[in-house]
Amino acid sequence: MPSSWIHLLGLLALFLCTILSAGDASPFDERRHRGWNPRPGSMPQIPTTPPFNPYG
Repeated sequence: MPSSWIHLLGLLALFLCTILSAGDASPFDERRHRGWNPRPGSMPQIPTTPPFNPYG
């Protein structure tokens, strides 16, 4: 079945891209995910202009 070969090649390419993008660290290292969710429950501060600033 050619579709199974395409799926296997796609998974292999995805795995290689994950390893290469992580660099020397492992793909499942916590340092890689630090930028995505710095602290659970903390909302990122959205910069607003002065007319739309609710705290101003």
